[in-house]
Amino acid sequence: MSIQQVKSKDIARIAIFSALIVSSNYMLISIPQFKLMDGIIFLTALMYGTTVGISIATLSWIIYGTLNPMGSAGFPLIIILITGQMFYVFTARIFKNRLEVKSKISLSNIKFGIIGMSCALAYDIWTNFLDGLIIYGTIDGAIIRIISGIPFSLVHQWSNFIIFSTLIPIILITVRSKTKGVTIYDEK
Repeated sequence: MSIQQVKSKDIARIAIFSALIVSSNYMLISIPQFKLMDGIIFLTALMYGTTVGISIATLSWIIYGTLNPMGSAGFPLIIILITGQMFYVFTARIFKNRLEVKSKISLSNIKFGIIGMSCALAYDIWTNFLDGLIIYGTIDGAIIRIISGIPFSLVHQWSNFIIFSTLIPIILITVRSKTKGVTIYDEK
């Protein structure tokens, strides 16, 4: 496969998965803190590599953060949100060769849920801390922002637990069964 073919495939993946994220975010907007975005970014970084994951996270937040019916995320908040999403990308990179999916429905798939929950916790602390620091201009203000965000953070963590422990293994097994013997992505 030529470099041009790989680049074309990556561009197509970035466009398709970003569109899926943005459209699913709009579709689920009435359910606070329940989004497929985190799972899709983790999954694409796991399957197609860090560069594709970073690109999807960035493009998705630029579109969704700008054209959001709940209000746009201006500068510097959009940068905070994009960098926070990198927890999912880099966690996928770390666990790429350490995650085994045995069946679509299994108690062992809870490990995916724990990963999703942990990434949501890191993301929420990161975004709330920096948001509070910008709004209040003090560490105390940042801590207040983290504390006031706890109810939303808990919902975010549990929704990620559900999505990551159910949908991610189902998708990985389905993709693996359709691509037997084909390396989807091999990031060195």
